[in-house]
Parts: sequence; C-alpha cells; structure tokens
Amino acid sequence: MDSFQEFYESTKKGFFQYILSKVQDSDTANDIMQESYLKLYSYYNGRFNAQLLYTIGRNLIIDEYNRSKNHVDATEIE
Repeated sequence: MDSFQEFYESTKKGFFQYILSKVQDSDTANDIMQESYLKLYSYYNGRFNAQLLYTIGRNLIIDEYNRSKNHVDATEIE
C-alpha cells in the first residue's frame, strides 16, 4: 500500500471531525478535507504528517470563514 494512502486512511476520520467542528457543514468540511489532502500531496512531496495536514486545514478553514463573511446574499440587497 502507498504511504500516502496509509496516511490518508489513518487520519481521515479525525481530520474530518476536526474540520466539521469548525465549519458546521458536512459539504464544506468535505471540500476543505479534499483540498487539504490535495495540497499536502502536491506541495509537500512525501512529507505526510498530521501536523502539516492540520495546519493546511486550519488555513483553509480561515479562508472559508473570510469568504463566507464577505458573502452577500442577493435577498439582503433589496
């Protein structure tokens, strides 16, 4: 089994719960989780550790919060 696959399998449940506890939406949590693992795999070439994964996830959660804070619903404009 690939080392990334092993890392993913051993961290996915806890990591998802961490993200979900912060964003309170499972679709958003899934998106952030997917993007976090993709960034870890793409940019950190073989350095698969939980601390780095959670740092990436935390930064993406902050980005999501900032995006949603600046989002204006069309019904609010009227």
